[in-house]
Amino acid sequence: MLTRAARNCFRQYRAALGRSAYSTECKSHGTRSGIVLGVYQNGTSMEFSREATAFNDRLGGLLEKLVASIGVKQGDALLLNNLDKEYPNLAVANLGPTDVGMDANEYMDLGKENVRQGIGKAVVLVTDEGATKVFVDGLNCPETVAESATLAAWKFEGTKSMENQTANVTVEALHRDDRELFERGTVFGGVQNLARLLTEIPANILTPNNFAEQMIRTLCPCGITVDIQDRDWIEAKKLNGLLEASKGSCEQPLFAVLCYTGGNDSEKPIALTAHATTFDTGGACLRECDDMAYKKRHVASAATIVGVMKGISQLSLPINVNAYIPLFESSTSGTAMHPSDVLHVQGGRSVHVDHTKFVSRLAMADTLAYASSTNPRLVVHACTLSQIVHSVFGELAAPLFTNSPQLWKELERAGALMGDRTWMFPRYDRKRQMMINDPLADVAVLGEGGVMLDDLPKSAAFANEFIDNLDYVHLDVAGVSKNTDEVTYPYLRKEFATGRMTRTLLQFIYQLSCPHDPPPPPPSPTRR
Repeated sequence: MLTRAARNCFRQYRAALGRSAYSTECKSHGTRSGIVLGVYQNGTSMEFSREATAFNDRLGGLLEKLVASIGVKQGDALLLNNLDKEYPNLAVANLGPTDVGMDANEYMDLGKENVRQGIGKAVVLVTDEGATKVFVDGLNCPETVAESATLAAWKFEGTKSMENQTANVTVEALHRDDRELFERGTVFGGVQNLARLLTEIPANILTPNNFAEQMIRTLCPCGITVDIQDRDWIEAKKLNGLLEASKGSCEQPLFAVLCYTGGNDSEKPIALTAHATTFDTGGACLRECDDMAYKKRHVASAATIVGVMKGISQLSLPINVNAYIPLFESSTSGTAMHPSDVLHVQGGRSVHVDHTKFVSRLAMADTLAYASSTNPRLVVHACTLSQIVHSVFGELAAPLFTNSPQLWKELERAGALMGDRTWMFPRYDRKRQMMINDPLADVAVLGEGGVMLDDLPKSAAFANEFIDNLDYVHLDVAGVSKNTDEVTYPYLRKEFATGRMTRTLLQFIYQLSCPHDPPPPPPSPTRR
């Protein structure tokens, strides 16, 4: 059993290094260099970047001739092999016009997103050709280039046999003047890749205990206190929702408290909450097989928060942040909870389990109540609580609920800059009434309308019942945790988890810790 004492964090970290980390370590290969260059297209004319122009001169004008004769569409990339001995694999990305910026209708910095799309596609092309060290044109935005390149170069192969693993890929700035900003961008891309890694690890490996070890191994070296609480502590704190949600499994539940102190001791911390449901059969109300298999990614919100915490530390942000994550497995057995059970969660409110497929909400009720009791500055709740998110939004945005217009503006701005948007939903009182008008308890897990009305506002209304008089954000990442549109997100390979919202939340906290000037631009009055 893991220790509850934060001071033992590094001891646990060192011990964990001796075991399999299920990270991206791969077998050794010879280094093969690739290069990614950018061109802009204004109308029918192509404009080479500074680095692309220099490389074209190095090749005696051959690059310009090939691009002109073969052609490359905006957002796409052209692969050219064996033109240069030093860089056997070369890709040229079409980044579109030079004069685009914030789009009022899309509410996205299209210039940055065009760079992400083109560079991401180019990195995928050269790495699929075998390049293991990719030098990337910094263009006029090395941070954005680094984000995209880092995301595009990532694969999960930690569970393959060594002979079937491909080599690790590294990305570097081509020009030395870009390296400082490029390194900052790799932080944003790297923490999203961490979230992707934790989401991809299979459920038989990523048990609650192993997830806790992964957090210790990853966050302790960054100076973050990782306090893993065991069942005795959970029982003492009366986190009955977590205990009930996990009681059908032989895996013991844990509760993680992650603390980063970058501000003054007197400053209230931001509280981040998420849930790591490492597997979810649906309890007594069994899920269908395909749905159950996908629930291995029911740790996506917790993985996102772990990535955000690492990024906050790497950027040394002057702010205090605590994260609270229940780790458990929901399974089916003779001890599993039943439909119609009633229990009292942390804080004393009774909850009616009117459907066992939604027991993760019980653990989150405990977590939100506990986080609120610490008197934080605000609460940011990331979750995967609603089944219909992807049907509503696809991959375009993550739905958001908040009681603070200012927090919404900050998240909207962060999403516009990161190309990973949120969209605010209204908090109509009728949805709250559907959750609290229950004949058996103070709150229902599913509420009026049952599964037919398992809508986003109901899941948000349930969570809101356990947050006491605090500014809060409720963000459901279930719909964006998988990529079904490689045209929009070519830098996120379709077969892997996306880790989305990690960069947006990290940028959001950066904005809170380092107030920006000028303030975020207002949305267009014609915005749809």
